[in-house]
Amino acid sequence: MEVSDLVSRAENISCEEPRLELPPNQTSSTSPDLNLIAKLITSKDTNLSYVREIILKAWKPVYPMEVKRLNKNIFMFSFQHEVDAHRAFIKQPWSCRGGHLVLKKWSPDITWQEIDFLTTTLWAQIHGLPDLWKTEDNIRKIGSHIGVVQEIDLVGEPGGAWKAFLRVRVDIPLDKPLRPGFFLPHPNKTDTWVGLKYEKLADFCYNCGVIGHEENIAKAKYSNSSIQKDSDLKQQVRGFVQEMMASPQAL
Repeated sequence: MEVSDLVSRAENISCEEPRLELPPNQTSSTSPDLNLIAKLITSKDTNLSYVREIILKAWKPVYPMEVKRLNKNIFMFSFQHEVDAHRAFIKQPWSCRGGHLVLKKWSPDITWQEIDFLTTTLWAQIHGLPDLWKTEDNIRKIGSHIGVVQEIDLVGEPGGAWKAFLRVRVDIPLDKPLRPGFFLPHPNKTDTWVGLKYEKLADFCYNCGVIGHEENIAKAKYSNSSIQKDSDLKQQVRGFVQEMMASPQAL
């Protein structure tokens, strides 16, 4: 074949990606409120029957629930009643064998491979905030400092004006360290430390502050850091991170 023929044929080939419009199934019985997709963030081997057993004990669904493995650490939970699915989703985070379970709602107009597991939902407790700053706008601003605000709990811990903390539910990026708190400026006074504690945390690395990182992995990454070289400082950091773990509130 002549070179000129090859060039001519190449010019006639469309560079556009092939697209084919198809009508959706209007009679589909799949409900988006009855399925949750989860990614278990862990390096440990996970047995499907073990995950099913742990989840059933934790969630206690009233109606039967089916558990399928879609990939190595990706699972689908199919419910028969919306109340069971809603309860499991709203009470997250959950953990299994120390691994963090990232729960996402699934809609039948996308595949599970398209689901974004880059964020997770946590309840953050706000400790040490003076009463004068306990406003809804301020709580929302604090939540935005952590991630994307989903819900605000102005009740927090019982105790009236003397309650220890307020709560905010946020979506946080899983590739970023959790924020331990911040300093609140006081005019003509020493700044006040406002601590943040996170409920129901799973494996949590004290070297880098990232959910799901194992200590030995983070050690390799931060092997030359001052934390690794100073054992006393390492213990201080470990205690500091443990302070970020809060007891969950009854819902």
